[in-house]
This record gives sequence, structure tokens and C-alpha cells, in this order.
Amino acid sequence: MEELRVDNCPKNDDVVEDDDDRPMLSSQALAALQEFFAEQTQAVETDRTETESETVTLVSEDWRLSQFWYDAETAETVAKEVVSLCGGADSDCRVACIACPTLYAYLKKIGPDVSAQLLEFDKRFEQYGTDFTFYDYNLPEDLPLELKHTFSIIVADPPYLVASNTRDSQVNVDCPSSTVTALIELIELIEPVQVIWLKDMSKECLEKVSQTTSFLARPGNSYLLLLTGEVQRDRAAELLGLRPCGFRPQHSSKLGNEFRLFTNYDPGMRLGGWEQEN
Repeated sequence: MEELRVDNCPKNDDVVEDDDDRPMLSSQALAALQEFFAEQTQAVETDRTETESETVTLVSEDWRLSQFWYDAETAETVAKEVVSLCGGADSDCRVACIACPTLYAYLKKIGPDVSAQLLEFDKRFEQYGTDFTFYDYNLPEDLPLELKHTFSIIVADPPYLVASNTRDSQVNVDCPSSTVTALIELIELIEPVQVIWLKDMSKECLEKVSQTTSFLARPGNSYLLLLTGEVQRDRAAELLGLRPCGFRPQHSSKLGNEFRLFTNYDPGMRLGGWEQEN
């Protein structure tokens, strides 16, 4: 995978220094950051209102971990689909939620009797007790053996853009490119000796998540739902045999990236049906 290396070198168009030689963000970068943080603040308030009214409690989003919670309609729609699938599956139906804690929370509200396991990197979700399993997509099969081939339904929402300040320490980011650029500029000002690595991890990440789904999926018929960017359409079809649905997932933070829901089964009239191929 090609890497974009942003070294700590002068940028005449991006960084402006005042008379005291103090580094300053460019006006474009500052505006992008202000817009981003304003959206995050609004999203937190929206989430608080929704969780109070819907009795679904979530921890705050951490954009550094590519955390952008679904809005209530999206979470409820996908959760109801999972509950519906469980109703038509065998009695010991189990659901794996890979990197989608919003879905897990709504699923436990809508279908409290559904057996669901959250596989997540953020250890704040250890609050869910035995329903939580630590998951690092860089180690796709480093999971407890008791989870192998035990899930009838798997829902995954992997990150696909990774930024880091070293080659080995990665932070997942899923936000507009202008924000990523502004963040890089900001980090360069704060830590001028660091080198920022920005990598498009979409193909690599989806390949590893596909390994995880193979590890988790029960032999025979199992249902797979993937929530990710439209840019993953061809890869989702190639790696997992998925097709896009008409339903368009939305996030409470109103991400600019076009988000889609893909499945390995025909949902019929649910989820807007499979999108017709041209």
C-alpha cells in the first residue's frame, strides 16, 4: 500500500509565521478544524438528547479511533434487521458486532434476548462485561477460540483511513480530507520533530476484516452486513461477495463521506432492497 509521507519541512503556502517566529496554522487549516470541532460538539449534544429519550447510553466519540456513531434511525434500522434475521435463524443465533458499538447498544435495547458480542479496540467498552472482546484488525484472527465459527450474523464497520506519527503507532481517522490535512498541520506545529504518516488502509483493512469474518462465521448459511464507505463497493464485492442496499446509513456527526450498507443476502423489501445493477 502506497504511503504518503509528510515530512517536517517548511510550507510557504500553509504555515505563516508572525514577527516573533511563532508557528501558526494557516487560515484554511484553522477553518477546517473549527468546523470539525463544532460538528463534534453538536454531535455530542445530539447524542445526549437521543440517548436520554431512547435510553441508549454511549460513551463519547473518539475521532482518533475512527469513532462516529450512527444516528438513531440508522442504529434502529440495522438493529431491527438483525433481530429479524435472528427470528428466522436457528434458536441459538449469535451476533458479532465488529467495531460498531452503536449497533450493539441499540440491539440490546430492541432485542435484549439476542446473544450479541462486541469486538472492539476501545477498551472503554469493557463496561459490557463478557459481551466485550478486544479486537485489533491488524491481528484479524487473534481472538478467543471459543468464538470461532459460532456466529450466524456478523455486522462489521471497519475504519479505512489511518494516520499516525510513527510507522508502528496508528490512529484511525474517518473524516474529510481537509480535516486530515489540518490535523497534520496542527501536529507538525505541536511536535515539529515528528513525521506524520498518512495511509489509505481501505484495501488492507477490508482484507483483514474479511479474515475475521471467516474466523467467526458459522459454517453453512451465515449473514454478513458491512457498513463502510461507497469507495469500498468493488472491494466488498470482490472480497466478501457483498452487494449494496438502498438504505443509506447516517452518522450523528454528519460525515461528508458517502456511507453504504452491503449484505451477502437479498433483504427483499427491507433495507431498501438490493440496489439494482446497471
